[in-house]
Amino acid sequence: MKERDLSLDAVCGFFIIIMMLWHTRLITEEMYHAEHFFYFFMPWFYFKSGMFAKYGEVVNKENVTKLARRLLVPCVIFAIYGLLMQMVTDHIYGNNTILGTIYTHFQQVILYGTAVSNKPVWFLISLFAVKILFNVSSKHNIILPISIGTLVIALIHQHFIYNHYCFLGNIPLGYLYYVTGHYLKEKQYNNWVLAISIILLVLEYVFIPTNVDMRGNCIYFGSYPIGIICSIFGVIIMNNLFRVKWLQLKTLVYIGKNSISFLVIHYPIIWLMQAICIKYISSNHTICILFSTIVIFICSFAFAHFISKSKYKWIIGD
Repeated sequence: MKERDLSLDAVCGFFIIIMMLWHTRLITEEMYHAEHFFYFFMPWFYFKSGMFAKYGEVVNKENVTKLARRLLVPCVIFAIYGLLMQMVTDHIYGNNTILGTIYTHFQQVILYGTAVSNKPVWFLISLFAVKILFNVSSKHNIILPISIGTLVIALIHQHFIYNHYCFLGNIPLGYLYYVTGHYLKEKQYNNWVLAISIILLVLEYVFIPTNVDMRGNCIYFGSYPIGIICSIFGVIIMNNLFRVKWLQLKTLVYIGKNSISFLVIHYPIIWLMQAICIKYISSNHTICILFSTIVIFICSFAFAHFISKSKYKWIIGD
């Protein structure tokens, strides 16, 4: 049996932490510029998944059902969890009725691809579609034309519709990163590939600072095409960097191994904790951010530990 690559778990854990801090706004563009340095963190998840893709895998009822259990079941369960937490949050603020919250929830899913109450679950739907698309295109040996087509769709979406009907943008982009991960799974560790990636990413950081949001397929600043390409360089650099053993910290590896638990549980807690903090503790913005950050990490670790040892692992697709 092939030994598990802990370097990928460590990168995953690192990016999950970045994502959680970003969501609480403890990390912001103004504070640390982390949104610029690590804007490629979502492409990494597609790239990494593509590294383990099987070319030409049969698309049948059994495989689709298995994939749906892994990705769509946790998506639905934790979208409902997000909705319930949003109801509690709205009740604390006194902002909405139950029916109003439900209506807003479904409106946001249609318009933005995910509800604000638990934004991160969009990734599960997107990855499901990407995997199916890759299996179909590799089975029929049409990866190149599909890649060109998805790139065109992503460019059109970004130019005309960005941040609305987001699956029209993030699924095509996700497919491109997935395919890239599949073909570069070994080549990315070549010293020349790493050197070129470092040089080009540094040039991008210095001369054309870029920040592309993959969920909404929108650009905050910089160049969209350069952002797409340089995201791959960033992914390659991180995958090589974390092959250094001392960076494979136990905490990062643990989070990486339990990444779905951290992904699906934390976001609604942020909204709830900030509402509780504002109403009952302090309206100070910094205090609320720190309070919610501490709570989501405690809750996420507790949930990951519980679910990994329980008979309910199926709710996270395990």
